[in-house]
Amino acid sequence: MTEENYNFTLDAKAAFDTADSYAAFHGHKVICTEHLLVGLLSHPNIATNVLRKMKISRFHLLDKAKTLFGKVEEYQHATIVRSPRTRKVLALATKVARIMDPSSTATNPPQISSHHLLLGILREDESLAAQLLKKRGITYDKYLAAVEKNIKMPTAPQTEAPLPLEQILASINALQVPDVALLSIFVNDMKPEQRKKLGQWAAKVSYVVSMAEE
Repeated sequence: MTEENYNFTLDAKAAFDTADSYAAFHGHKVICTEHLLVGLLSHPNIATNVLRKMKISRFHLLDKAKTLFGKVEEYQHATIVRSPRTRKVLALATKVARIMDPSSTATNPPQISSHHLLLGILREDESLAAQLLKKRGITYDKYLAAVEKNIKMPTAPQTEAPLPLEQILASINALQVPDVALLSIFVNDMKPEQRKKLGQWAAKVSYVVSMAEE
C-alpha cells in the first residue's frame, strides 16, 4: 500500500501497517476507518497517551473496535486499498496537522501523527469508528481539548524584527572605544535607508558604513 505524499510520523506509519495487516489477515481488501482505529489502538502512541490522560483504556476500546467487523473471509493475497471514507479521514487529519503546525507550508507539509489521525476519524463522524468512540464519550471537541492540554504544539518560527534605528544609534554612541567588528555587525543588519541615515548622523562611524558597503 503506497503512502502517497503523506508525511507520516513513525507512530502513524505503524498504525497503517497494523491496519493493513489486520485487513489482510481477515480477508478484507479495503482499509476502512475501523481498520485504522484498530491500528491506532494496537500500539502505545501519542493518540493513546492522550486517551490515557482522559482516563480511557485503549485495550477496552481495541476490543470494542474489533467487534465492528463482519464475517471473516478467507485470506487472499490482493492489493489493499483505502476506502473513500478513510481517504477523507486522511484529508481531515492533514488539515488538522496543518492548523496545529503554523510553520508548515505547501513545500514543507506538516507531519501527520497518530493523534491527527484520531482527530480525523472523529471529524468524519458518520464512520463506524467515530460512532464507536462517541458512544464511549470521545468526541472531536473533547479529544482536541485533551490534545491541546497534553501535547506541546509547534509554534511558528519567530523572525526577529530589525532593531529600531534609535536603539542602534544609542548602542553605537555608548561605545567608549570603537570596535570595528561590532559596529560592522550593526551596520550589516540595517536596511539601506537606515545605513544612509546613520552615515548622516555621525561622522565618527562613517568609516564603518563605508567598510560594510564594500
